Amino acid sequence: TAIDNHTATRNTFSRFIKVPAFDQKKVKDMVRYEASQQIPFPLDEVIWDYHVINREYLPGEEREVGLFAVRKEAIDDYLLEFTQEGLSVEMLSIGYLGLLNFVKYDINPQEPSIVLDIGATHTDLILVDGERFWIRPLPHSGNDVSKAIMAKFRLAFPDAEKLKIET
Repeated sequence: TAIDNHTATRNTFSRFIKVPAFDQKKVKDMVRYEASQQIPFPLDEVIWDYHVINREYLPGEEREVGLFAVRKEAIDDYLLEFTQEGLSVEMLSIGYLGLLNFVKYDINPQEPSIVLDIGATHTDLILVDGERFWIRPLPHSGNDVSKAIMAKFRLAFPDAEKLKIET
């Protein structure tokens, strides 16, 4: 299952950084240091990982690394909902990373592509170009569109939702 985007916005972190060209043996230490500087939560309060962008680099060129973190508290709260119902969770992913994996590995676009995931409370923009990718949250959502329709046409939310879907 994926963590919903509203939870992800408040409790997750993703950023792409550049680190000096490195010896493979030092990559974990270098990224751990950068994670401690970049992730806005204490490292002992998050589950975090990284992804080195695998592409051809020029000799001495800085490497691109994606840092990803989610607060442990958010994971625990999310999993509690399932365990209270007697359900077990085998895998968990941040929503936008699950979508990224689907695009990269199932769709496998051969050209640079843009994916826009518009949810009720949050929207993500994902750009994929071979091994490179960028993720950006956008401040507008499906509910924002419905609220704009409500205001423009003086409708109740259910009527604005219906109009949005039918138009």
